[in-house]
Amino acid sequence: MIGVDPRRIRVVYNGVDLDRYRSSSPYPDLRRELSVRSDVRIVTTVGRLVPEKNHDMLLDIAECCYRRNLPVHFVIVGHGAEGERLRARLEHMPCVHDVTFLGLRVDVADILASSDVFLFTSLHEGFPNALLEAMASGLPAISTNFPCAHEFIDDGENGTIIPIGKAEYGADAIQSYLSQPELARCHGRNARRTIEERFAANVMVKRTYEYYCDILEQRA
Repeated sequence: MIGVDPRRIRVVYNGVDLDRYRSSSPYPDLRRELSVRSDVRIVTTVGRLVPEKNHDMLLDIAECCYRRNLPVHFVIVGHGAEGERLRARLEHMPCVHDVTFLGLRVDVADILASSDVFLFTSLHEGFPNALLEAMASGLPAISTNFPCAHEFIDDGENGTIIPIGKAEYGADAIQSYLSQPELARCHGRNARRTIEERFAANVMVKRTYEYYCDILEQRA
């Protein structure tokens, strides 16, 4: 379309800092901050509060979980133009006490390390850093099927992909992880391995270097 031979195009993904995001050493103050019991699982999302992040679906999932009496608490990290409207909507929902808006935070890595599941409800994405950082933290991820989601999540192996707009599928995935803790741990381990092998900062550097070497060889 733009006159470039597709064979000359190579994708080099951004890299995640593996040392910053970890799958252990939880942040002990998070549960105290949220005032949730030790048996309650924490489902976290990170992202700007804007329409494309589709936080309304997350609230719908929270309501489904409330109606199923699942022991979960939802954490929303981020700020943006939709914040006031979303908070106002939550005030009129039965799950109002099961969702916390934390706003803009600088301790996202600690919050992820203390979470149990990551929930990502975006309508579309370019390169979803928040999703990959959660996977680097060893969290099983539940993500909508936005275009290119399958580049990051292998459904049923390192996470779960759900249809956009289908809140009951999100609640099903959360319930599955709660009822099968070994499945959650397995997907979390696989998620971390995916980042180590494909999306780590050192992988980005290596592939960039290799690409430039190929260019120089072609010109020699």
